[in-house]
Amino acid sequence: MNQLPTTPAGRSAWRVLAIFAALAAIAIGLARLLQQRQYPPEWAKAHLFEGFVAIDGYAERALLLREWLAGLDPGGVLLSGFLQRDGHTTTVTIPAATALLSCTGLSIPWSYYSVVLALFVGTMHLGGRLAQDLRGGRAARSDSYWLVWWYMALHVTTTRTVGQLLLDWGVACAAVGCALHALRWARGGKLRDAGALMAFLLLGLFTKSSAMPLCALPVLMAFAVPPSTGGTARRFALAAMLPLLVCALATAYAHAVAGGGLFDRDHAGHAGTRVRPFEFAVEMLLLFQAGPLLLWRVRPLSRTALCLLVGLGIACVSVWVFRLPATPRLYLPVLALGVPLAAGVAPGVLGRPLAAIAFAVGNLAITAAVFLRR
Repeated sequence: MNQLPTTPAGRSAWRVLAIFAALAAIAIGLARLLQQRQYPPEWAKAHLFEGFVAIDGYAERALLLREWLAGLDPGGVLLSGFLQRDGHTTTVTIPAATALLSCTGLSIPWSYYSVVLALFVGTMHLGGRLAQDLRGGRAARSDSYWLVWWYMALHVTTTRTVGQLLLDWGVACAAVGCALHALRWARGGKLRDAGALMAFLLLGLFTKSSAMPLCALPVLMAFAVPPSTGGTARRFALAAMLPLLVCALATAYAHAVAGGGLFDRDHAGHAGTRVRPFEFAVEMLLLFQAGPLLLWRVRPLSRTALCLLVGLGIACVSVWVFRLPATPRLYLPVLALGVPLAAGVAPGVLGRPLAAIAFAVGNLAITAAVFLRR
């Protein structure tokens, strides 16, 4: 079944093609960003910052952070007032990174764009490592890595969101980083993996409070390791302790800044969202594509793959509870877990040239149709 190239030249070709796919996705995202700047959609006119579409005031938050860092807002009066009024209490990481980068002289929008691109590349890199760990086998590990780049970069959910001034690539990066390092900790118990897991949990919850379901990943990955390997108590103790610690820190921060809990105002805006069954069904078809059939074909799945599949299901349900939204960016964490899962368990299918070409042509055609329609 394994149709991946086994020669150095074949593997080098996959690497070049995967990098080209990533550059193509970045080019599409940049074109979309500039298109929306020149011709902003009607819905986006209330979310413009220096002419760029930047929803929910995250770019403004970065600007206030930069002014505070530069000493232009003594005592952080303006920043504090904004944080208390804003509904996204724990959104710290991406605005802070944007503010720091803009201190070099880059504008806030282009700093934000650069941060998002870094998170996009980081998500693909971590996803590739996760696929390698799922697959095992030293000889073909690099193939699984570049398969993730190809299929994630050209996926229609990616091409509609990459390069946009959004937070969700931060949550996607946190999701795959948590899964990877939770699995490595469960298997090896190395302190550096525990530290990395803590860092990705912090990235998730201090990017969006809706990243709370990521806290289930350490426990799931602890289940992925058979009890016969020993160290079960230590694995589960850390798997429970780190998420609880991060949640406590995020809750304390939310109370200190806004006087409320993590979800008091963050999710209030979803209450009036209208359910759109047809749009939701189409979005799910675009998100999963042939993924369920692929997993059915390669069954039975390994214990680790099953645990990751449960984590992917939890990520889906955590979005669906907000009245089945048909918003592509909300499903980036699902994509970030799903592509490495597919590349890890079915590299022979995904590595077939016909499958790779059909996927690229189909997804790019849908992307073009969506952009032209708008």
